[in-house]
Amino acid sequence: MPRTIALSLVPHETDAGRGFILERHDGQRLDWDHLEVDDPYLVSFIVEGTSDVPELLNLPAFSPGQVLSLVPEGEGPDDPVGVWDREGRHRVGCVPADHKRFVHAMHFDCTVVWEELDGGVRTGLRVLAHTGDRIKGHTAPLSPPTTHEAEAAGAPDLAGSPATAEVAAHSVPEPGRSRSPSWLLALVLVLVLVLTAGAFLYLG
Repeated sequence: MPRTIALSLVPHETDAGRGFILERHDGQRLDWDHLEVDDPYLVSFIVEGTSDVPELLNLPAFSPGQVLSLVPEGEGPDDPVGVWDREGRHRVGCVPADHKRFVHAMHFDCTVVWEELDGGVRTGLRVLAHTGDRIKGHTAPLSPPTTHEAEAAGAPDLAGSPATAEVAAHSVPEPGRSRSPSWLLALVLVLVLVLTAGAFLYLG
């Protein structure tokens, strides 16, 4: 039976990225690449293939602290395991080959613990796969980089993304503004006046 150690995710930030570090109950901070914890139910890895989908990678659903889904794409231990957002709408990459067998064999929760940033633009993700009782407490997702930071760095245009499209589809005009152009209203008024005058001439 593995020895379970109480672990917490603590917010942390550097010039190259931000997210969380793993900390023991005694305050010892652990290296993601060398999790020296006597617990086989913890694994951390950098998601592969994120450079192929920069628009999806920069969606809020993949911010540090967000819960993701690991989805096997076949029944064999060597088949790919996709990394998806929690709702199962966007596939951002896959589990590295050296972790696929491990993930296939277990049912894991998966949390984004680090994002690599280049001028406010997300360029990579690290996740922590773990069973539900291994991490203490609740980790609130971090806010996405501010808009002006992303624009200054040339962030990918998300205007065509499904998430942005949904917001646009439900937007409403500002108070006092009409959906119809003013020239169209003027044309309608002129037509009404012409028809009214014609009717009076006909009846007279």
